[in-house]
Amino acid sequence: MSSCSTTWRTSATPTSPAGSASPPAPWNARWRAPWRIAPARCGPGWRRTSAVFAFFRRRPRTAAEWVARLNSGQATARDQAELAAWLDRHPEHREQFAAVASVWMRAPVLRNSPLARRYLAEIPPAPAASGRALAFGARPLLAGAACCALLSAGLLLWMQRDSYRTGVGQSQVVRLEDGSTIWLNTDTRLKVRFEAGRRRVLLSRGEAFFSVARDAARPFVVEAGERRIVVTGTQFDVLHSGEEVAVAVLEGHVRVEHQQAAKNSGAGTPALVEASRAEVRLVAGQEAEFVPTAAPAVRRNQQVAQKTAWREGRIVLENAALGAALEEVGRYTSTRLVLADPQLRALSITGVFRTGDIDSVLFSLRELYGLHARREGQNLILERAG
Repeated sequence: MSSCSTTWRTSATPTSPAGSASPPAPWNARWRAPWRIAPARCGPGWRRTSAVFAFFRRRPRTAAEWVARLNSGQATARDQAELAAWLDRHPEHREQFAAVASVWMRAPVLRNSPLARRYLAEIPPAPAASGRALAFGARPLLAGAACCALLSAGLLLWMQRDSYRTGVGQSQVVRLEDGSTIWLNTDTRLKVRFEAGRRRVLLSRGEAFFSVARDAARPFVVEAGERRIVVTGTQFDVLHSGEEVAVAVLEGHVRVEHQQAAKNSGAGTPALVEASRAEVRLVAGQEAEFVPTAAPAVRRNQQVAQKTAWREGRIVLENAALGAALEEVGRYTSTRLVLADPQLRALSITGVFRTGDIDSVLFSLRELYGLHARREGQNLILERAG
């Protein structure tokens, strides 16, 4: 039978009461002192200390414990469900988890260190656990913490579950752990949920531009309304407004699916509903608009890049119908631009404007068509003079 030793170091040594001849109290006496484990090489017969294994048997209570559990290599579906509940229990839990996870994910030096790899290899493998999916006692907690950066980043990526939002007139750039980047346009809401087999984004409203890092093994999926946009690595824009979804591809190709293609919503005729749920494939330079009761409208647009000029704070209009142009301008401000005469919507406008710069738009309309604005509450009513 092989033997081994584990050195227990404490910041203080327990002593007996004055005048007592009793020996020092053992390590597991009621008196508690800070301790740590110095792991040693052990054979198969090594008996691990029960205090260490108690940590692995109980459910995690802190963000650090959850991160350690997830990166143990043996986390189960039950762990994932319990972690999701723990994250939802209190807003601070999400912040704490994100902070700890960030430390684990940002240590490439340790992750690529031969010395750290060798140290991790010295830790004995997990013994088989009868009737249990977890064997957390396989590696001492502190040894795993010391070498945590060596563990696969993929196990942690599935737990990236962040929410992002912008107000009217605001924009935001989000850089994801997989190397992808998301630009959020004005008044946008989205959630990022990275899982083991796919990268998932839920765009509940607004507009976002995606530059996706290529990973054929883990598709990047954007869900917007009834549509699901699936890619492996590309650049594209998604606008989700009410029941309408618009997709424009700047680079690569995307596949747009209907999330409930097999379910009949009852809206419109069956043939029309079926047509609206058709799968569409788009390549660079193409854009498509999707509504619940019509077939997708796909068209070639050589100026797709102009649609994403908002990332640079610009609105590019080229022979745009005035009604649609004012709707686009109005997305970046709380002021609503209203045409007094519906016939004015047919007028066209061309120009480049800064997002939120209503004054420049009003000046152009006054010079082009003699339109003047009068304010009524939050509305600016545009009408011809006299």
